[in-house]
Amino acid sequence: MRGEASRIADRESRDSLAPKLRDTREDAWRIGNELFTITKVLDDSIQLERALTDPSRPVADKVAVLKELLGDNAHPMTMEIMTDLVSRRWSRARDIANAVEDFGVDAMMYYADATDATLQVSIELSELHSAGYASASESIANHQSFNFWNRPVEAGSERLMGNANNR
Repeated sequence: MRGEASRIADRESRDSLAPKLRDTREDAWRIGNELFTITKVLDDSIQLERALTDPSRPVADKVAVLKELLGDNAHPMTMEIMTDLVSRRWSRARDIANAVEDFGVDAMMYYADATDATLQVSIELSELHSAGYASASESIANHQSFNFWNRPVEAGSERLMGNANNR
């Protein structure tokens, strides 16, 4: 996110909701997965991103779109996060997907804390970082882009966390 409004919206939202998200403990896994799924949907639909970030559209209308999209199955914290995000001002429509993804990462880290798995996550992230660096170096040498699972992908065609909801 580069725009000032988006940076402020992301920071204020995460700061205000972090304690509540942390308090969800083991439910944070579910919330994180829901947020990653929403991120993917947003990434695939600029129209939806625009509908949820249009400053001329009343927040109540944006929340109605969320309720239609998420239905009654979403965790209440997921809905609270999304409601907060759509009530904020964004520099660009696509920035909301980045903020949703940031919340998803936060949720997974809170889950790791709640289940005493933080050390394991740290080790796996370190290994992933090393694998990503090696893969990126190889890709540059071969003029081909690979994701961390060594499947060829078009450059920029998917987000790093796009497959995170598969456990």
